[in-house]
Amino acid sequence: MEEQKQHIISTSTELITNHLNPMLTIQELRNLSDTEIQTELAKTRRELVRLKLAVKVGQEKATHKVTITKKYVAVINTVIKEFEKESKGKQKEAILETK
Repeated sequence: MEEQKQHIISTSTELITNHLNPMLTIQELRNLSDTEIQTELAKTRRELVRLKLAVKVGQEKATHKVTITKKYVAVINTVIKEFEKESKGKQKEAILETK
């Protein structure tokens, strides 16, 4: 199951990095600081809004870029959730150690 999950993640990461060059891999996202990842998320959301508008008015013909950008936002949010879980786990360990 875990191996299958890793394959799906790597496949979607390849799609993301192949279609839109500035997108970071999951590993690169994990290496970013909190502020950098929040900046990446904001930048990607702005790009998503721009793409949706461009598709709507007919400027952008490649509608698949919207889907790819949505998936990239989801990947960034997943990495942020991982950070949050990790930090909560460390906080619990620190509390248990002090008792």
